Amino acid sequence: MSIGTKKRILSTILLVIVGCTMVACTAIRRQFAPKFEETGVHVGAQQMTEAQCLSCHKEGINGAPKAPSAMLTRTNCVRCHLR
Repeated sequence: MSIGTKKRILSTILLVIVGCTMVACTAIRRQFAPKFEETGVHVGAQQMTEAQCLSCHKEGINGAPKAPSAMLTRTNCVRCHLR
């Protein structure tokens, strides 16, 4: 087997490992995200947009838990936070 072929095989294996790791990390974060029921503390929480969620959670308004900075660019809060 040539060196070029070995490099391609190793690159492919590395890409598969990285891809699987990313999927696993996403699943773990989603599993352990704080959950609330379908109606949550808000009526119609399932239909809320990220802008509506972050209107309070960005700054912690009205006692809402402040969202971590990594969450401020997310586009679907309920994907991880609804049960």
